[in-house]
Amino acid sequence: MAVIRTRPLVLPLMLPALAAVLAGCSFSFGGDVSVAQEEAEKQIIDLIGPQLPEEIESADCPGSLAGEVGTTMTCTITVGGASYDTILTVTSVEGKQVNFDIDVPEYGA
Repeated sequence: MAVIRTRPLVLPLMLPALAAVLAGCSFSFGGDVSVAQEEAEKQIIDLIGPQLPEEIESADCPGSLAGEVGTTMTCTITVGGASYDTILTVTSVEGKQVNFDIDVPEYGA
C-alpha cells in the first residue's frame, strides 16, 4: 500500500538531476517503523522508472529505510549499464507509513 505525493519534476535534456517524491509504507512487528528493502527498491523502479528514457535494470538498497524524519539511505539504480546513486530521504512518518523523497542527482550528468 503506498500513497504518492507529487511535486513538479524538471526534466531538462539528459535529465541532469532527477527527483521524485513518493510515500512507501511498511509494517514491522518489532515496533520500529521502516520501509523494507524490497519495498524501497520496488518504489524506486515503479516511480522513477517511467520518467527515464531507458528501463531501470535494477535497484539495490543496502537494507531497510528507518522511519525517522531526516534519515537518508543511498541505494543504486542501474540504467543502460551505468550505475547511479539514488538517495532516499524520510520526509515524514504518519503512523506506520513512511514518506520519503527519491533523488538521483548524477543521472545524465
